[in-house]
Amino acid sequence: MHTKDTLTVPIGNTDRILFLDILRGIAILFIFLANIAHLSGTTFYSDELAASFATAKLDHALEVFFSP
Repeated sequence: MHTKDTLTVPIGNTDRILFLDILRGIAILFIFLANIAHLSGTTFYSDELAASFATAKLDHALEVFFSP
């Protein structure tokens, strides 16, 4: 039976599964990348304001390729 002391001790590096750590890191990266447009606030710009930026043509080209 486990005692309270054995349940609160962190596991050692040899007990970790490296593949799962890598998989978790990749998942967090893709969650961040999926939300980066929303987190930047550009979704709240009006069309006129977005068109006034120097990167407006590039933004439009990327929107054509990456919009659903």
